[in-house]
Amino acid sequence: MVAAKHEAGKSPATGDLVHHAANSSLVQLLRLLQDYQDQKWNEPRGDLYHWIPLLNTFDHILEDFNDRYSLPQGPQVQPFGIKLLREGLRTEGGGFAKGQPQDELRDGEDDERLVCLVLDFTRFLLDNCANRSLYNSSEHLNHLLNTTSLAVTVSTLHLGARLAATYYRSSHNRPAARHSLSSALLTSHYRIDTDKVQKLAEPFAANLQKLADRHSGQGQTSTLGKGKEVATPSRKATKQAPKIHPNDLAAFAREPLVSEGDFSEFAVICFDTTSDEGKPSERTGSETSPMPFAQPPSTPTPARRPSAPSRLSRTSAPDDVTSTESSAATKSAAPHKLIIPAQEVQNADIHSLLYSNLSEVPKELQYGFSG
Repeated sequence: MVAAKHEAGKSPATGDLVHHAANSSLVQLLRLLQDYQDQKWNEPRGDLYHWIPLLNTFDHILEDFNDRYSLPQGPQVQPFGIKLLREGLRTEGGGFAKGQPQDELRDGEDDERLVCLVLDFTRFLLDNCANRSLYNSSEHLNHLLNTTSLAVTVSTLHLGARLAATYYRSSHNRPAARHSLSSALLTSHYRIDTDKVQKLAEPFAANLQKLADRHSGQGQTSTLGKGKEVATPSRKATKQAPKIHPNDLAAFAREPLVSEGDFSEFAVICFDTTSDEGKPSERTGSETSPMPFAQPPSTPTPARRPSAPSRLSRTSAPDDVTSTESSAATKSAAPHKLIIPAQEVQNADIHSLLYSNLSEVPKELQYGFSG
């Protein structure tokens, strides 16, 4: 009954387009979507019900694309190619369908281009159709954010912004049941890891050396009149400053390409985000975003257990415990440093660098490292 009601309002042109697109090969679909890239919506407001067969095809494409390039497992470590266009989509029987021989592909036609067109056309539909809650592929968008491709990232974020707006309107249109439905609506409308989006939205740090000095304690202070303190650089900081700061992307755009001697290495320093008391460590600047609190152990750690079953004496216990805790705190505060030589950065592509070094970065920091 409901399906018949929606079918009654579908125009013949929409029906023909959906049928043709959903049953075309992937290369034909790419070319069809490319023709519609700059098109405007010239019909009355549509209904997403009419586009379900094509949306199902899009869902299959995104799922296969993510699997072919291992995006659900973490940051992208292999370049995009034409696997999907050449082999086609996986079928339930274990075969492939809708592929096309490589010699029939034109310049610029690859898997990355296909996925960007799929994402952009999906956003085009959501902007001009009702029943947007039918869209159910946001989980694939979450995996797409693991890419190193700027084009795929931008198209994914554009579509994600549309889904987030849909979720916001749906949750605020039902104030009486807002709390009970909020979780269900979020699951159905926006299954994207907000931590990834937050990392992409954060600005680059202005000066990483200040952050390193603060954690390592290398920076010193001296009194300069009326009790004012001024920071004095450490020995390492007195080295000649680089011509361009690595985080100054505007300078990279203005200046010519850096020469081989401008940077000696690429270094990533990872600090423990919590202190030994379970409180977040001090952060630089105006950063006030919440950090996870470390829970105190329910039982003594091995370092705190006495070496013998007898009790510690009243005089020795405080000193022993203090020295042990101090040693443990010093060890936990020590930074983990990953250094990639400049020659390796210059001679290897980003996917090779990630494949070789990603395992050295803590799991919770790998997404930020790849970005």
